[in-house]
Amino acid sequence: MGDNDDAENNESVPDTRGKAVQSTLANTILDLLEKFPPSGIDPPWSTDRHDSKPWHWGEPEPENATDLLSLDQHEIIKMKRAHRGFIGSADYRLPKYVPHSYAGAKEAAAASSTPRRGIVTVGGGKYFVILAVSLRFLRRSGTTLPVEVFVTEAEYEKKICEDVLPKLNAICRVYPQLGVENKQIQGFQLKTFALLFSTFDEILFLDADNSAMRDVEPLFKSEPFQKTGLVTWPDYWQTTVSPLYYEIASAATTPIAIPVTARPSTETGQLLIDKQRHWKTLLLATYYNFYGPKFYYRLLNQGFTGMGDKETFLPAAAVFGLPAYQVHTPIERVGHRFEDNSTGGRVNVQYDPIDDWAVTAAAEHSFTQDGAVLPKNEDEWKAQYRDVRPLFLHTNWPKWDPVNLLGHISKWSDMTQGVDGHPEPAFHWPVELAAQIKGTERMMWEEARWVACHLNHNRLRHWHNNQQAERMCERLNDHFAQVLDTEVGERIGLGPKDVLYPGLPDFDV
Repeated sequence: MGDNDDAENNESVPDTRGKAVQSTLANTILDLLEKFPPSGIDPPWSTDRHDSKPWHWGEPEPENATDLLSLDQHEIIKMKRAHRGFIGSADYRLPKYVPHSYAGAKEAAAASSTPRRGIVTVGGGKYFVILAVSLRFLRRSGTTLPVEVFVTEAEYEKKICEDVLPKLNAICRVYPQLGVENKQIQGFQLKTFALLFSTFDEILFLDADNSAMRDVEPLFKSEPFQKTGLVTWPDYWQTTVSPLYYEIASAATTPIAIPVTARPSTETGQLLIDKQRHWKTLLLATYYNFYGPKFYYRLLNQGFTGMGDKETFLPAAAVFGLPAYQVHTPIERVGHRFEDNSTGGRVNVQYDPIDDWAVTAAAEHSFTQDGAVLPKNEDEWKAQYRDVRPLFLHTNWPKWDPVNLLGHISKWSDMTQGVDGHPEPAFHWPVELAAQIKGTERMMWEEARWVACHLNHNRLRHWHNNQQAERMCERLNDHFAQVLDTEVGERIGLGPKDVLYPGLPDFDV
């Protein structure tokens, strides 16, 4: 069999209930990745981390913000050759999108010209706890799309994967064998492999601690996704891609260096991708993640805030000149109000790309006509997007693990009271944003209680031998009885009538 026959000979992966197995696609991709290491030596870069500067619309280009790395010219040549070699070999061996399938799965026997759409996430360990909360919230708010939860073989849990998730139209997928015990692949690197080995053709990726306020299926039919096949969302920070990256990536084509002022960096707690149209993007992003920790994470971020997979998708698409759309409505944080009127982090709120696309199209028309005036300042720019609706609630810190909810460790992690010590919603400040997501916090509390009472320490490995988890159901029931279901709960907007959607039908686990 010739190398270029790989794409036509991807056998179905057996469903062995928690066992990592061989896969032709996985073997081919791993072979490609291992053949083109960026360099034979570790780069002489420090492990220093830097605080990123917030991105602001219209702010002047900062000086020397993206030129913090240096590399010997011989190493640059090596990395160029490896980058070019991976792209060329991948294009030869995997020239077209290869759908992945699992033997015995319903989708394997039901080939259709209609793209399979679904949600992909990464679970396992502590993430099973927060995923259970966010998945129930997702179902409660109207999303019925199937969900694939990727785990390593070591993280597969029979009770959660076979008893709980299927009742929420979700299934565990064990990563195929990717080297010796997956030692090279962990953390941020796992996201692109989950996308590759999902059975879905069109995917909304969600972090385990991320959920949506409305049905997300319309996103797949939306104009931004239909026109580009790749939709991303903004982070708080400036982009900090090293000029060295553009020199290395220009071996394939000549991607245009993105000015720091052009857009904020990307936040990949949610990502919408069409694998068929962005097959090359996904393969190259996988290369960047496989060699991320020592090479590409630092090239694409240089040690600034949030270094990881988040900057690997848009640069990969740019290498091939493929279109993408990044939501323009700025990410916002909702939480407690501190003494200086700043917001204590609880939830990152991301906005609806359908609304955003409509506003952006109108704004570009309005502000690019002859004689038109561009927004004068950031407030005017933001005002264009004031009617775009919140969609995703990324509870990234503290995590919405039931065991964490009633602790009073510090004002930064308190979920039940404000800085004055009185009961207060965790999603409270700023007031305007809190009003837009009103009702979501009560739902989060209710789903956390369900998880604590139904998936106790005997069912979730992460809670084994955890005395707090053993008592959490009782403690949360007390909190509802003493606060949330009383006049206090009604006064602070966390009463029974404040929920957006009715509860899910109960089921045994």
